[in-house]
Amino acid sequence: MKRITKLFCIILVVSIINSPFSNGEIAQPHEKRATLSPQIFSFTDSIYIDNDTAFVSYGFSGNGSYSDPFILEDLWISTNDPYAIRIQNTNSHFIIKDCIFNSSTNGVFLRNIANNTGILTNNSFMNFHQGISLYIENSTFLQIEDNFFSDSKTAIMTRLGTDNCQFVNNSFENISSECFSIRDATNNVIDSNQCSNSSTFLFSAFSSHQKVVRSNIADVEQFASISYSQSCDLLSNLCLNSSGVGIFLDNAMSCNILYNQIDRGAAAIKIVSSSKINVSSNLVDNCIKGLDIRKSDECYIARNNFTKCGLTVEEIEKSQIMNWIVEDNFVNNKLLGFFRNKGTNFIVEGNFGQVILVSCLQVTVQNMTVRDTSMGIGLIFCDYTIIQNCNVYVTLYGFFVYGSNNCTITSSKSNISTYGALFDQSDGCSITNSEIINNEYGIYASLSEYLDLNENEIHNNIHFGLQLHFSDHCNIISNEFSGNTLGVYLNFGSMILIKNNVISSHYPNPNIGNNSAGIYSTTAIDVRIQDNSIFDNENGVVLIFSHYFTIYENRFRDNTVGIRGTEVLDSEISYNWFETNSNYAVILGYQSTRNIVHHNAFIDNNNGNIQALDDGTNNTWYQIEEEEGNFWDNYQGTGNYSIDGSANSYDLYPLKKNPLEKGNNFYYSFFSLVLVIPFIVITLKRHRNRNGTV
Repeated sequence: MKRITKLFCIILVVSIINSPFSNGEIAQPHEKRATLSPQIFSFTDSIYIDNDTAFVSYGFSGNGSYSDPFILEDLWISTNDPYAIRIQNTNSHFIIKDCIFNSSTNGVFLRNIANNTGILTNNSFMNFHQGISLYIENSTFLQIEDNFFSDSKTAIMTRLGTDNCQFVNNSFENISSECFSIRDATNNVIDSNQCSNSSTFLFSAFSSHQKVVRSNIADVEQFASISYSQSCDLLSNLCLNSSGVGIFLDNAMSCNILYNQIDRGAAAIKIVSSSKINVSSNLVDNCIKGLDIRKSDECYIARNNFTKCGLTVEEIEKSQIMNWIVEDNFVNNKLLGFFRNKGTNFIVEGNFGQVILVSCLQVTVQNMTVRDTSMGIGLIFCDYTIIQNCNVYVTLYGFFVYGSNNCTITSSKSNISTYGALFDQSDGCSITNSEIINNEYGIYASLSEYLDLNENEIHNNIHFGLQLHFSDHCNIISNEFSGNTLGVYLNFGSMILIKNNVISSHYPNPNIGNNSAGIYSTTAIDVRIQDNSIFDNENGVVLIFSHYFTIYENRFRDNTVGIRGTEVLDSEISYNWFETNSNYAVILGYQSTRNIVHHNAFIDNNNGNIQALDDGTNNTWYQIEEEEGNFWDNYQGTGNYSIDGSANSYDLYPLKKNPLEKGNNFYYSFFSLVLVIPFIVITLKRHRNRNGTV
């Protein structure tokens, strides 16, 4: 009844403040303005109590004993002083109750309060936009219960040995930083609190034995962040609609996360650089990542139930994951398959909600469909393991290969995931005869050498079909790339072969930027692009700060630009067919130097105008030894062929006959096949798909 009366009074006062008879300021007691009855609230300035006798000086009722504490009640304090109430260095018992604190600075400050002497109950803290509603320092066994906090930067902050306190049944709303900010504390209990529309419910650092139980949290960025702490428990809490991480442990030890329900969020539980963490009997629903563990050891993961999410493992050492216990977890009401140390000829198949293999050798995962989980099929520290005839439709990683060597994905499909397939620090792996379609990112390989992609269909991935990041000695042969923003994206790689692929229909996506190309390279070295059919792209090939490229025997047709280069060095473009590209067929841009362009056929590019542009330096548009340049279909037949651009380049020896045309050499037959075969292959595959292959 008291809380209802107080809320009614708050509404009444706000109405008075905003009435036509008010200038927006809270009326002071001595002013003749409409105010609440003093029997309900007393308006007052800030209160400063520095010792026990100050309670008496202010005239508060009580004598400070346990049975008759000083009582500060029914106060309305709105002040610009540093704190509304400051109490420190006291041994007397006191209760602050049924008060309203409204300020742009800070609310109640408690320091050096004797054990078990302070109680705050049924108060309202509002509009501390730049400050702290309740600050507690070096005080123990306090009871903070049934209070309401709203529109503050930090609701409750504890520092320097604030231990054994009880925070029970408090409510928080619109807190822009933390509801609880706890540091250097132990044995505090946060029980049955409610929080909504706030940033972080709990931030705890350098603390131990914190317990958060039975709290209801909704529409926050983060439920709990616990770092450099130990022996903390999060039990039986409910968290809904967390836009970030629900529970985050960083450098924590011996903590328990039990019986919580987390529904809808980016990551329900994230554990980093921690040890001896027990995650058990939680319900996690509809998060991008259900349980995300990195760089952590001695984890116990049991009896959790994940719906539309699951377990993800990243940035882990083998010695760490080998001492985990993972048992009796379910994903979408199917068993989470966690297999470790399985050997030769072991086969994984069946109806699993998710499959993760750890330290397995020559194992086969086959004939499986995985849907609606964070990670579909994961290989972690596995060698010579095969995934075949498996289909994954998941939220984050379709196929995840980490620290594994010589593994193969074949005759499989990854669809509508964030990453269709991800290879991290995995050498000698391959993907063959598979479909990577409709993902946000197609195939991503980082620090992975000798990756082979053969005869795959890689279509309609939002960002890229394939990205090689610091990955060398890779072969991309006989694949189809279409409808991605970037078909093949090379980033800090070397000794890469891109051969006999069909690369088409790559155009900018306005949601992610303007870069688009069939092949896009930044800071790559020693790459060979050969025998590819590259057509109907915004840019066929884009090279940025890329060196020692060989672009040979490709056909560029109906792109906006065939090849666009910036800071391209020591590369060769030869024996390519450029036809009906609507802008320049070849652009050598800013600081491109020492490149050679020869024996190419340029036909009807740039709407009949000059077909190439050179804004670089020391580029050569002919072969010096043979004194032969390129075929330009708009060459007038005498003299040089001028190249547009600031370099004032020209082809000294333009060819009068197309070197790739029938009657000159074998190249005509080659380019005829390059043009026709892709369409035959696409037609056959589409026919196969319509007749029963999914």
